[in-house]
This record gives sequence, C-alpha cells and structure tokens, in this order.
Amino acid sequence: MSASIWTPLLLSLKVAGWATVLNLVLGVGAAYALARTRSRLREVIDSVLTLPLVLPPTVLGYYLLVLLGRRGTIGGWLDSMGIQLVFTWQGAVIASTVVAFPLVMKSARAAFEGVDHQLENAARVLGLPEAAVFFRVTLPLAARGIAAGVLLAFARALGEFGATLMIAGNLPGRTQTLSVAIYEAVQAGDDATANTLPPAARARTEPAGATGMSGGMIDLVVQKTLTSAARVFSLDIAVRSDSRRVVLYGPSGAGKSLTLRAIAGLMTPERGRIMLNGRTLFDHADGINLSAQERRVGYLFQDYALFNHLTVAQNIAFGLKRGWSNPPRRTHDPRVQQWIDMFELGNVAANFPTQISGGQRQRVALARALIAEPSMLLLDEPFAALDPALRTRMRSELSALQARLQVPMLMITHDPADVEIFGDHVFELRDGRVVADAVRAPDAPPLSPYPHLTAVVNR
Repeated sequence: MSASIWTPLLLSLKVAGWATVLNLVLGVGAAYALARTRSRLREVIDSVLTLPLVLPPTVLGYYLLVLLGRRGTIGGWLDSMGIQLVFTWQGAVIASTVVAFPLVMKSARAAFEGVDHQLENAARVLGLPEAAVFFRVTLPLAARGIAAGVLLAFARALGEFGATLMIAGNLPGRTQTLSVAIYEAVQAGDDATANTLPPAARARTEPAGATGMSGGMIDLVVQKTLTSAARVFSLDIAVRSDSRRVVLYGPSGAGKSLTLRAIAGLMTPERGRIMLNGRTLFDHADGINLSAQERRVGYLFQDYALFNHLTVAQNIAFGLKRGWSNPPRRTHDPRVQQWIDMFELGNVAANFPTQISGGQRQRVALARALIAEPSMLLLDEPFAALDPALRTRMRSELSALQARLQVPMLMITHDPADVEIFGDHVFELRDGRVVADAVRAPDAPPLSPYPHLTAVVNR
C-alpha cells in the first residue's frame, strides 16, 4: 500500500480506538444508571440516548457542528480558551463517539439487567463496598454483553462517514478517515484506489440491535410499608429471642423475606431497631443504619447466589476477605481448604457452580457464609430448591453443623419440617404481623407448627 492509503487507515483506527474507549466509559456508566434506577423518566432518557441510531448521520453531524462551531453554545466558549474541535481529528472522535454510543449503552444495559440482584446482595453481605460490588461482581457477569456492544461500536466508529464529514471535514493527512477517503476516490472516478482500501472499511457498518463465632440475642422491631400497583403491604413486627435457632414461619407474602433483608441491610425500615448480640445494626431514633457490608452476617440465599464466573474454591474464599481484595486470585488459604474438606467438596473445588449438584451448591454457599465467622447466619428457605430426598439429608447436615459451630441462626420457611427440626424459638408471621411465637423447652420434642404452634404455650 502507498502512504496515501496508510494515512487514512491509521487515522481511522486512531479515531475508532478513542471513540471506543470513550463509549466504554460513558456507555457503560449510562447503562448501569438506567439499569438500576427506578425513575419513571428512565425510558424517556433511554430513548433520547438512542437517537443517534435513528437520526441520519449527516443530520447528527450538523447538530454537532451547531454546538461545537465557533458560533455554537459550546464551541464559542471553547474558542474563547483557544480550543477548536471543528475540522480536527478530535472532532472526528466526537462524531464517532456520539454515533456509536447507543450500541454500547443498549448492549450494556441489557447485560446489567440480566445480572441477578441476589448475587450483588450476596457480595454486599460478604463485605464488598458498592464500587467493589460493581467491579468485582456486576461487571464480570455483564462482561460478555458489554464486549458485544464494544465490538459493534468499534466497527461503527471505524466506518463512520456522514457525521465525521460534517464536523471534521476532508483534510488529507489531518481529518480524512478511511470512509471519507473511499468516498473521495469514488467521486473522482479513481476505482483503483478505492478497491485497494481494506474491504472492511468499504462496507458500511449498519447499526445493529443490541443483542470466632459468638452466641447472641436477636432483638428487632421493623416497620416498613411497600406500595405496588396491585397492593399495599405493611410490615410491622417485633422479634426478640435468646435462642440460637430462630425460625420465622408463615405462608408466602407474610413478610419473612423482607425481615431477613432488613436484618442483612438490604432493605431499610422506615422505623424500628435491629440488634444482634447486643450490637445495634439499625436504630431509626438514634440515626444508626450500618451498611450491609458492616453488619457481618452470613446470608444463605434461597437460590444460593453463587458467582458463576468463579470456581467453588473462589466462591468460598470470597467470604474470607472483605472489600477490594475480592475475589482472591489464590485460594490456598488453610481456612478455605478446611471448609472444602468439611463439606467434602475437594473433588469439585476447581469446578464452576453450573457444574455441580444442588446439594453441593448449598454446601458451597454455606461455606462462603460461614468462613467469615458471622455474628448470625440468615437462611432464606434453604431447602426449597432441593428434591425431597436431598432435602432430608441437607436438613440433617445443617442441624449437625449448627450444633457443632454454635453459630446463631435465623431461618425463614413455610415448611413445617423445618420448624420441627430448627425451631427452638418460632415466630409465626401472617400479613406482615407476628401472630404467635413459641419457645421449645430444653430436651422437649420438636415443635408442631399447626395450627398455631400448639406444642408449647404461646406467649
């Protein structure tokens, strides 16, 4: 190739590279904000940011020229400081960035919305600050979708023509990108030069759709009202117990999961207080509200919330350190190996969660929750996802483990069998209220949960 061909090619790669980097930052940031906000204006903002996909590039370039030209609102201000963007390669970068932006933003938003919120909550409970949750959990899980958008954006920026021509012009060696050079050669009837240029550049890139554990007392008063289009739910409960095995029992929609989320710091009550082992986690009157990262509780989610991009050993080690050191690259800590041996996970330690059984996934989630020595273990319907035979076995394993470690635990369930095995102190919830509670005396037989915990005297 002659120098006249290399120059626009290298300039195009330079412009497309800068535009892709800018879109990676701006597009991912905008996508994450849109994916996580619940504002009614979310879709309006999304539509506005998607306009570069539907506006003709020359029209978009004209608008940029109006804004960035010497007489434009932004351009006039920049010109007063000696900065000019029109008819420069930097102007070409701006044009390519704006045109390709929706491709990154739409792909990244879809990827972020596909990330299970339980995984992010699991990371928060395990001590990661919000920024670390994004970079260590959310971003890796959304990486494939983002990468697809970035590749599309790079291809779109590389072939950008209309907007670039309007704002950067056609100055050989300065602003003449590959697509503009091809256009000029064809206009001049120089088919030989046009055919010499790389085929990928000749083909216009069409916008594509974005495809030591201590015992403790639990003392909480929680009040929270949730409003949806279908109903208004009011949670108003008081739970106080010195037992090491506390069960919140009741039908679906009774408020059990909300209570667990409030204890873990994943939901903020409107009023009340939450204390574990004499430590105040939340007190509305005193203005205390520890973050999920600071509460140091273990949380076994109903679906286990294992990180599919990490191995079994890495998932367990995730609970060992709190903050930016997660996930650890090395998992040779003796404490990790101790839990792997305890749960007989040695043969699957290098496997990913999708490659192991349901019972093994529960053991991994338990090990991850317990390795940090939490002040209390919270369990959200821990056996609901298991088949009956495995459910019986895992109940026995968990009961034996809790008795051995003596870690306080709070379980929510609607299964009477869980109440019978783990219910040293049972609170029955209905419609957001505690309707009954019962304490099992030492050496007493298991509680019978029907109809109102009648095996013991209600208090």
